[in-house]
Amino acid sequence: MATAKKTETSVVSIANSAEKTANLVAQAKRELITFSNKYNAIQSYLSGVFDAIKEVIDVKSDS
Repeated sequence: MATAKKTETSVVSIANSAEKTANLVAQAKRELITFSNKYNAIQSYLSGVFDAIKEVIDVKSDS
């Protein structure tokens, strides 16, 4: 079984590259959507978290 090779990139390197920043933001959005889907059944307990996720996804979708 092949495993994906993980590499670490410094925050400075990401911040200095518009492309890397955009990729990181896109990855973060995907992870937020996954979290939302996973925990949707208990949304009433996490309403503040879900509200913040929706705000970030909606606002940052323009970028």
